[in-house]
This record gives sequence, C-alpha cells and structure tokens, in this order.
Amino acid sequence: MEYMMHDMVIASCTGYRWEQIQYWVNSLDRSGFTGYKVVLAYNMDAATAAALVTRGYLLVTFEKDTQGNLSYPFKDFAIVVDRFIHIWQFLRTFSQPLRYVIATDIRDVIFQTNPSNYIDKKQDYKFIASSEAIAYKDEPWGANNLKLSFGEIMYDAHKEHTIYNCGVLAGEYHTFMGLCETLWLTCRGTIQHVPGGGGPDQAALNLLLSTHVYRNCGHFANHEDPWAAQCGTTLDPNKIDAYKPFLRERQPVLGEYVQTPNGEHYAIVHQWDRVPVLKASFERIYG
Repeated sequence: MEYMMHDMVIASCTGYRWEQIQYWVNSLDRSGFTGYKVVLAYNMDAATAAALVTRGYLLVTFEKDTQGNLSYPFKDFAIVVDRFIHIWQFLRTFSQPLRYVIATDIRDVIFQTNPSNYIDKKQDYKFIASSEAIAYKDEPWGANNLKLSFGEIMYDAHKEHTIYNCGVLAGEYHTFMGLCETLWLTCRGTIQHVPGGGGPDQAALNLLLSTHVYRNCGHFANHEDPWAAQCGTTLDPNKIDAYKPFLRERQPVLGEYVQTPNGEHYAIVHQWDRVPVLKASFERIYG
C-alpha cells in the first residue's frame, strides 16, 4: 500500500498568548500548507490551547490543570535547547509517514507562501538551512554567542563562516530527527542560557553544518532564494547601518510583503517584528 507523504510544520511555545502567536497561525493557515501543524505547548493558557485545537493543530503537552492550562514541570528550562529533544521524541513516535519537517520560531515568524512549494524543488536535499547573510566575525551577538557557548577555539575556527539561523530549519524526516538529537546532545555539553541572550542552539547548529556530513547533503539557502528572510541582520533599522557593509548577500526588498532581490515572495519571514513598517503591515494582514 502506498502512503502519501506529508510535510509537517512544528513550533515551540512557552508563555505566549493567542494575541502573540496569531500571526504565525493565521499566516500558516492562509499559506495553502496542507501538512501537519504541531505546537510544543510548554506553558500555555487554556484559551490559546483551545483555539489551536479548534483550528486542527496537534499539541504536544506535558501537564494540564483542571482549567485546561498547560505547563511544563521544569521551571528553569531552556526552550531553545529542550525543544530539540522533544521534537525528536515526538517524531520517533509519530505514526504517519512524513516527507519534510519544518521547525520555526513562533512569535516572530510569518508564512507568506506555502513552504512545501519550495521544498518540492529542493527535496533531493536532506535539509534546508537559512542564511543570515553575515559572518560571525561581523555580527556581535552571534560572535558572543559562539564564544560563550563553545569557546575561543571554535570561534576562531568559524569566525569567517556565514551564520545560519536556528529559528527556521527544515529537513527530510529521518535527517531532521537525527539533527534534533545531535543538536540537543551538543548543547547539553555547555551552558543553557548564554549571557547576552539566547542559548547555545544556533552556535551548535552552525558547528554541525560546517562538517562535511551536513555540507554534502544540505541546501544552504541565501537571500536570493525565496525560502526565508532573516530580518534581524538584513532589515532591522536599528542595526542595518552597522551590518550593511558586511552583508554577503543582497538584501530582501521591503514592501507590504518581503521579496527576494529578484521579486519573489519569501515563503517565510523571520524577525518581522523588528522592522516597524513590516510589523504594521503584517499585523494588519495576519491579525
């Protein structure tokens, strides 16, 4: 018997209410995506959980009180790290056949088009990474994150490398499951909360992607590709004057929507809320 292979979009959420995640949900629902939609719900109020279930989303939950509020028993956890072991556990037991898994952040991600349409053209690759268009040595947050997570030796070895973002990541089912497991194991060997913000997840991802194992099987999408726009390094008005001389790719084109330099809509826009004109546009469109 032949099975139809579907894609899955999965995101992690802790402490966000419906008002904060509605843009992610509404944009995904309107994108034409027909695969599975999953949220790892660590800490979530009952109303937000009910709204997601009503829309057909699968929730991965941990504890629930009598009012339907969801919680995670470990209070000082690092969601950016723990999400990977829980995605791995969930995928191991998921009963339906999957083609690609697309994992994103939830509060600051918008789907402008169906991400499966882009994957249709790239499915020969085992995973898709999304460039931030700048090297570690030229991006202070990333440099600090890599140094504090894995030390000066690793920073010196990778400072010339382009940074790939951990908030938008996709891969063929088995490859993605293995990447999640390896990311979690790599992060467990260092600090979980990095001074200056974030965790070691993005640094760990970039160390792994630099190896020949991943280099030879992945698609490393840049901003010429209509996959994902990383606005934090390419469009943030508070940083772009400092970053622009060091950008390694042409910037996205900003309008009501976000397009590649060649005029194609990106499937995914990340960190849109850092760009005031884009924030106003997306809140109106997807609110």
